[in-house]
Amino acid sequence: MLKIIGRSLLFVLLTVTTQVGGIVLLIAWLVSNRLQARWQVRWPRAIGTAVFVTLYLVTTAFIVPPLARLNGRVPLPLFGDTLAPRSTLTVLFNRNYVDRELEQMVRGVAHDFVHDGHPPLVYLDACFPFFDGFPLLPHLSHNDGRKLDLAFCYRNAVGESTEHTPSIIGYGALEQTRDGEEDTAARCASQGAWWYDILGCVPVDRSIVLDEERTLDLVNALAAHPLTSKIFIEPFLKARWGIVSGKVRFHGCHAVSHADHIHVQLRLSSCSRRVPYPT
Repeated sequence: MLKIIGRSLLFVLLTVTTQVGGIVLLIAWLVSNRLQARWQVRWPRAIGTAVFVTLYLVTTAFIVPPLARLNGRVPLPLFGDTLAPRSTLTVLFNRNYVDRELEQMVRGVAHDFVHDGHPPLVYLDACFPFFDGFPLLPHLSHNDGRKLDLAFCYRNAVGESTEHTPSIIGYGALEQTRDGEEDTAARCASQGAWWYDILGCVPVDRSIVLDEERTLDLVNALAAHPLTSKIFIEPFLKARWGIVSGKVRFHGCHAVSHADHIHVQLRLSSCSRRVPYPT
């Protein structure tokens, strides 16, 4: 019974964190059992783990992308001169899929934005490859291919633009309010949203500091794009940077602080995302 419960929990965990990992795990169990029955391998757990890792990597690299295109979603790049993930785990866990129009939009903005030796734009979480409504935890709305989180722009200790972020996950380096600015975190906490600034607990490297000018330019470039529906950042940052676009909004106390990243959302268009992506 404990073995069944353990396997069930592992299946759920892999499905929640990668969307396809649970299915790969079932296939790996079947393959491992066949190998064990046929050749009586000496280390069944090691063989099972090796089979799962191999199948998962092959599935993620070669099977998921073309199937996702049939669903209208495409992966953001693992490597790139203008757009790259903060962590390879984002790609490994299939959290880098977006609607094809959002992919084209963010690539275009990145191409125009990254120049004169500046590092690539850094993306954080996007969406899973399949099914509208499938949650990308812990996010509330990254479930339809039309949402993407981008890291703020930063400078290193010597003042150079860098693709590194203060935290290893890209989230958590929350900008703090200054005198006279609205403390959204305190307001939300007073309304019962104790989780609002929970990402502030993430360890950060204080030698990497926000490049406010480039971050503002990025927000304005995203807001100016006709396909952009909404952009979420903290209200005090919108006020501090003098942003006037109505697309830049407050995300609400039910979410977490956006004082460390930009959430950009694609508008609905006449082109259905369910039309297969051309290969």
